[in-house]
Amino acid sequence: MNHQYTLNVSTTGAFRVDIPTYCKNAPFIELPPGSSEGIFTINPDEAFNSEWLHHVNSVLPAPIVGAFAFKRTANRKSIHSDFYPPHRMFLYALNFLIQPQQSRMMWYNIAGEVVDEVDIPSDRLLLVNTAQWHDVDVGGVERWCVSLRPADCIYDPANPLGWDQIVKKYQHLLF
Repeated sequence: MNHQYTLNVSTTGAFRVDIPTYCKNAPFIELPPGSSEGIFTINPDEAFNSEWLHHVNSVLPAPIVGAFAFKRTANRKSIHSDFYPPHRMFLYALNFLIQPQQSRMMWYNIAGEVVDEVDIPSDRLLLVNTAQWHDVDVGGVERWCVSLRPADCIYDPANPLGWDQIVKKYQHLLF
């Protein structure tokens, strides 16, 4: 089973600001504690060009309501699923790199075996299953990744979405 799909949605012209500079003043969660890497919360209306964001929202099945920037230092592993207390499970995201470089995302089964993997693009959005255990291998360099969060990406017990349903909603955009 695929845990990722490249979408036919370009990232050209996405940024209004330099993301690493913007993140110097953004809310930050250190992962691991005491490190210089982690998750920055970014405001889509501040960080992205309005024309690009409008186009993206016009083609996606759910509008972008939030975004994160992930800073990862070289050669560190961190297998995880996207769960943030209190009780917020992110089912999926739309990811892309800020600059082209090697950054391989991998998904794991319960035994710790790789079941899917892909190089994260910088020129297109990548639909990713964030509820499944995953990790990113950035090799020997620091990397920045943007993760867009659509309105329906958080688990809702009143309207639970499975990965197959999410992929079906994005079928028209698969590259």
